[in-house]
Amino acid sequence: MGFSMPDVRVILTNWRRPKNLIPIAKAFREQSVPVEIVVVDNSGGKKFALSDEVRDTVDDVITFGDNAGPACIAPAIACSCAALWHESAGVAR
Repeated sequence: MGFSMPDVRVILTNWRRPKNLIPIAKAFREQSVPVEIVVVDNSGGKKFALSDEVRDTVDDVITFGDNAGPACIAPAIACSCAALWHESAGVAR
């Protein structure tokens, strides 16, 4: 059995906006190109922790103990043909 990668890996960062991740992930899932969605969790504590609903909506979660800044996406980019980084603040109102 061979290893197959998605066409695009979408990397979402969570820092104080975990509720935004569900509509963002759903919007990416509705696109015409299949995506793998990875959340990099920079929340650093229980106050902004990811809910089970968020975890069930995405393919993978990489957790950091605290806000690691832009460098946090490096592990999620590894093993990707194409990656798109999307900040969790970007939700249509």
